[in-house]
Amino acid sequence: EKSELTMYRAQIMLEAGQTQEALDYLFANERSISDRRSLKEVCANMYLTLGKNDEAEKIFRRLVDQNPENVKYFEGLRKSLGFDDSTPEADQLQMYAELLEKY
Repeated sequence: EKSELTMYRAQIMLEAGQTQEALDYLFANERSISDRRSLKEVCANMYLTLGKNDEAEKIFRRLVDQNPENVKYFEGLRKSLGFDDSTPEADQLQMYAELLEKY
């Protein structure tokens, strides 16, 4: 119960535009959060929002390692590497080829 309340409170902070405060709150209360994967997902996305792509990349790589079938993790990794719709397709394909070799 406390785990869900902690995540919910952070979500409310995030919706209020308090991304850094929500991230700090999660880290301060991470021991009370039982769903570690959800915590990683939320933190990685908050890092993206804050422009802390290096931190987001580390987490998304761990998430891909844990579940390489989750497309959302690859999309987060793609964003954390600075790829967007304007990134040349060849660059994106290279990233996916490298990941394909690993998985």
